[in-house]
Amino acid sequence: METNWKWVLMTRSCYLTCVLPVICVLLLHVELTAQEAESRSHDFRSEIFGGVGWARYWADEDHRGDGIDLTGGFAYFPTSRLGFEIEVDGGPHSRDFGGASPVRFEGSSLYLSGNILYRFSTSATQFYVAGGGGLLYSRTETRFPEQEIFESEDTGLAWDVGVGANLFVGTNFSLRPEFRLVVAAESDQPIVSGTSIRVALAYHP
Repeated sequence: METNWKWVLMTRSCYLTCVLPVICVLLLHVELTAQEAESRSHDFRSEIFGGVGWARYWADEDHRGDGIDLTGGFAYFPTSRLGFEIEVDGGPHSRDFGGASPVRFEGSSLYLSGNILYRFSTSATQFYVAGGGGLLYSRTETRFPEQEIFESEDTGLAWDVGVGANLFVGTNFSLRPEFRLVVAAESDQPIVSGTSIRVALAYHP
C-alpha cells in the first residue's frame, strides 16, 4: 500500500499549528489556575504568632552577652502585600570574662514595637521585610571579683529592621523564621543594640 505522504504532511502540519497550541494553552491555564488557587489560599489578612530564638546584645561597642529571645504578637494585612505588626520580644542575657580578674555581665531586655511589613508574594513561601520602632527597656549588671556590682536600667525609644518568611505547613499554620536588628535611639542606654534569630509558629484565622 502506497503511503500518502501529502496526507501525512498535512496531518502533521495541522497537529503542529492547531492541536499543539491548544494543548499548550490548556496546560498553561491549568498551571495559572493552580497558582491562583494556591495564592488565594495563602493570602491571609491576619496572624497571631509566638516563638523563641537566640539574641546577642551590645553596649558601648562591647558585647554584653547572649541569651534566649522570646517573641509574640499579631499582624494585620489590609492589602495582599502591606501589613502592620505589634510585637513584644526580649529575655535575659549574660557573658563571662575569665582570667585572673573575671568579670560577669548580666541583664535583660524587653522591646515593644510596631512595624510595617511587606511580603513579596502570597504563595506557600512568603518572604517579607519589616521595619518600625517602639520602646526598649534594658537592664544590665556588671559584677567584679571584689563583689562590686554596677547596675544600669533605662527605658527609651528604639528602631528595628528585619527579614523573614512565612513557610506554610497547612492552610492556617506557618513557620516564621526571622532575623531582627534593634538599635536604641540614644547611645547612653544600657543596651545600645541587639540582633536575634528566631523561629515562631503563626496561626492565620
